[in-house]
Amino acid sequence: MESNCGPIYYLFDELLEQVFDLLSPKELLNCRLVCKKWDTILRHTRLLLNSIGVHLEIDGKVPVDVQHPMVKSLKLNPALKINRITLNADLFIEDSELPKSAACRSYLKSFGSLHTVKELTFNISKNQNESMFDLIFICLSALKEVRVLRLNFGMGNVMSGSSEVKFDKRWSNVCWVSIEEVHFKGFDFWNAGNFVNFTYLLDKMPCLQAIWGLNAFNEAFYEQHAAKIKSTTVFTMELESIMTLANGISLKELQLDGSLHENSAEQWIFLNENQPELNYIGLTFDHLHLNEPIVGPSLHLGPNNYDKVKQLTLNLCVCGVNGVEFFSTLVKFQKLESLAIDLLVDGSCFFGHESVVLPNLKTVYFNASNACDQPLTCDQCIQALIKTIGNSTMISFEMPVQFGVLARLRNVATNVDKLLIHRLLDLRYTYEHWPVMESLKSIVLPLRQATTKVEILNFCKGCPNLRKVEFLYVDNLKKWQLNLFLQNLFYLEKLQFGNKKFVVKIKNEKRFLEKIHYQERQK
Repeated sequence: MESNCGPIYYLFDELLEQVFDLLSPKELLNCRLVCKKWDTILRHTRLLLNSIGVHLEIDGKVPVDVQHPMVKSLKLNPALKINRITLNADLFIEDSELPKSAACRSYLKSFGSLHTVKELTFNISKNQNESMFDLIFICLSALKEVRVLRLNFGMGNVMSGSSEVKFDKRWSNVCWVSIEEVHFKGFDFWNAGNFVNFTYLLDKMPCLQAIWGLNAFNEAFYEQHAAKIKSTTVFTMELESIMTLANGISLKELQLDGSLHENSAEQWIFLNENQPELNYIGLTFDHLHLNEPIVGPSLHLGPNNYDKVKQLTLNLCVCGVNGVEFFSTLVKFQKLESLAIDLLVDGSCFFGHESVVLPNLKTVYFNASNACDQPLTCDQCIQALIKTIGNSTMISFEMPVQFGVLARLRNVATNVDKLLIHRLLDLRYTYEHWPVMESLKSIVLPLRQATTKVEILNFCKGCPNLRKVEFLYVDNLKKWQLNLFLQNLFYLEKLQFGNKKFVVKIKNEKRFLEKIHYQERQK
């Protein structure tokens, strides 16, 4: 920090304040570093009221029995204000699944006033029941202005049994009037006991306006909170029950599983005409569990309006002389943004010979296999598939991909900037003849340990704008191989293979790869 800023240093404080008043909070912090005069003005005037919201993550990188570095930063920079907190609930749970209540309270107090926190997120991975609710109580009692509460449940999380929580006396008079939204994520094990527990929790939030991310249907819960439920995941048969609720529901998002029951015209009338705020439907058909494969048109959908369906997932077992006529299904979903298809094929074809124009399609996940796990080679199916997904920006193949598929992608999918290929046939041939795909910014694909210089150079020439690269099925690369990728991919930022991850750094105007260690990757 210089003591003198040149001619501008002699401007009146009032003029400087007027200039500063036009800047964003982040820019104001940078201005404090220019000179002592500017730092003094910014620290001792009303401009301090401009605060920068920061996200506090209590995730275990810094042990909870050690002072978090954010404490010091908050004291040195009064303009910094915590507006979001993400807390790993496991850090405050004993092995006996008892909560460290006192530790949680004192830890939050160390950050000083938390009246600016508007959003609180719990990441929950262990089996938790009473302990989780106890932590929620402690945090919400300390954070008086939280408007959005997020409960993120890790994979495999099971709320122990279906038992109801015994809420102690502390809960009887508590009331969190600031909370307006509650979001559930990853919680796939709703049962009667869970609905009772969360009903009690939500009853303590009298100003609650929106509930997001429910998974399953419970009539009593939905009747009580119908006006607040904004997103849910249900089976088709459960949707029938929702349609008959005495208290009308007003959804904004819906994940609908149509695997176990046919969709009726009445349901689509309800979704299209009685749900004016609903603008996103994710529709799933999972028939892989059926013994008899689908023959001919994959799904016998009625002449309904499917414009609200933005995400479609098809898990199907199919067969037939001409394969599945996907044209007859996909043509009904003209507003699709995301498409996922997983096929078990009994026959020569796997997609059908007609393509579909889906102008809004952005992300595609495709997998197809047969009983012998042999590559599917129907040229007409490949051509129809590539044309159908040609507008996408992200494509993921989990099936064995031939070079011909890549060549066609080059000519059709000109907007794709992220490509994921889990299996490539003829690796050497593919890399020696890699097509030009200048739109690619990120790629994940297999690589041979013995990949040659010619192969690497041709790959880099074909994808000159790559920023992120991940190679599968290779645990180690030689230094000259890494240097070739670095030297020939000018925009490269990250390179990963096996459990090794590198970032590109610049020193003395020279680019080099620096390995990221485990703790750094977690950030």
